[in-house]
Amino acid sequence: MHRVALTVIVVLLLLAVLGCKGPQQAAQTVQPAKAPEVAAAEAGKTVAPAASKPEPAGEEATATAKDDGAIQVVAYYPDNEGHAKIKAMIEGLNTKYPGKVKAEFVDFTSDEGFKRWQDDGLSCGGILINDEQTFTYEKDGKTTEVTFKMAEGGEWTKADLYAVIEKLIAEQKKTQSKQQ
Repeated sequence: MHRVALTVIVVLLLLAVLGCKGPQQAAQTVQPAKAPEVAAAEAGKTVAPAASKPEPAGEEATATAKDDGAIQVVAYYPDNEGHAKIKAMIEGLNTKYPGKVKAEFVDFTSDEGFKRWQDDGLSCGGILINDEQTFTYEKDGKTTEVTFKMAEGGEWTKADLYAVIEKLIAEQKKTQSKQQ
């Protein structure tokens, strides 16, 4: 556990000092954290693999079933004052698009958040929509490409986020009406 926490601190310090780099540059700079089993084996210890999560039951299963088909938005940023605006925007998507979007803000400075951030293959703060980070959409009659990387105003805007979500909702609606 201490090794994971130390790895998180080192990665965050590197991000703070070096900034966000492209995937190849980040891979050269930041080494991924080792799984607890690997770290323990290197230290000459054995660790039982983590138990898998049980399937949800009762009301939790119903809530999960309601989310099926919703556009999944996951934002990975530090949960601090500097990212409060992004957090509020992301969490507000659930109200703006009720039943159509399931949005979640993940603090990648926490152990669990850091693991999810790594598992999703990110090298900087960013947003995944249905497990993708780059999208195209029509803006002023032209195809626009946007990547939800770094903070709002860097490579993307709130208008880009809404436009992509609305495009995905429209595509879902078309697909559903064809199936009926």
